[in-house]
Amino acid sequence: MEKLELYLKKAKDNLKVARELFDKGYKDISVSRLYYSVFYAIEALLLKENKHFKKHSGVISYFGKEYAKKGKISPEFHRFVINLFELRENADYEPVFDVEDKELLKFFDNADDLISLIEEKIREDERR
Repeated sequence: MEKLELYLKKAKDNLKVARELFDKGYKDISVSRLYYSVFYAIEALLLKENKHFKKHSGVISYFGKEYAKKGKISPEFHRFVINLFELRENADYEPVFDVEDKELLKFFDNADDLISLIEEKIREDERR
């Protein structure tokens, strides 16, 4: 399996595990896995362009500049990724993580939508 496919698989696997953790009440850990599900999908997308970054902020910034600002992806998805990154930092580094389930479920929906959209864009490029 090529690296791009492995990143997409990791994205889907992390999304699945994030849901399972959420269902079991591990909201903070589920948010971390949710963030990484999106991060791996974006990494797959950037791999198509042979782009590599050492920091998460570089990945997120490039994604915004090259995809959201150029209209390849809705800017709402870039804002979502930034918000999810901040939420993940809070979940990982703060002793108390108190976010309503309803709010977290919106993040799950957006993550699912973005991963599907990225996979669709990658498949489109492969057909060209």
